[in-house]
Amino acid sequence: AALTFGSDPSSNTETTTGFVTINAPDGVASIAIDGKAVDLAHPAGTTIAGTHGDLTVTGWDPGSGKLDYSYTLTDNLIHPAVQGRNVAEGEDFAVAATGKDGGTGTGDIVIEVIDDVPMANADCAIVCRCGDASGNVLANDVPGADGIAAIVAVTDGAHFYDLNDKGAIDSNDSAANYSYDAATGVLTMTSGGGTA
Repeated sequence: AALTFGSDPSSNTETTTGFVTINAPDGVASIAIDGKAVDLAHPAGTTIAGTHGDLTVTGWDPGSGKLDYSYTLTDNLIHPAVQGRNVAEGEDFAVAATGKDGGTGTGDIVIEVIDDVPMANADCAIVCRCGDASGNVLANDVPGADGIAAIVAVTDGAHFYDLNDKGAIDSNDSAANYSYDAATGVLTMTSGGGTA
């Protein structure tokens, strides 16, 4: 969502933070993330490039065994074409730690990416009863990273017009007050006066 081509490019939600706790009673000798050694004397700034973003070590506390990190998404992800927000399979970084006694342990830092969705904003047109209103209902909407494939619902005052999975319109308005051309995607409403 926060990528330059996402639905909220001015936000900083493309970056998340977290930590891993390493339990080594004799102390930690080394840590590697995806095979890259972390400089335990100067850990901050160690960066591991992932497939869709970068993982950066931001701190290490040998007393508590806490390794802090941040992850910044740098590219969009392909995800299942399902309606609404969904979690895309993101990144998996392998963590390997070696204790001062020679013992080893492994774990993973798993990053999940929440898909953004298009955001529709209300449109308004005022006309006399004998006139027509026209305009682009998408002009003030936010497409999100995936773009807008179709308009699936329109409301006109107390009436709704929903595009169902068969490509027809479900509405609480009288069928005499609207028509829908499936070939062009044009919905004409005469009860409220307008075309979408």
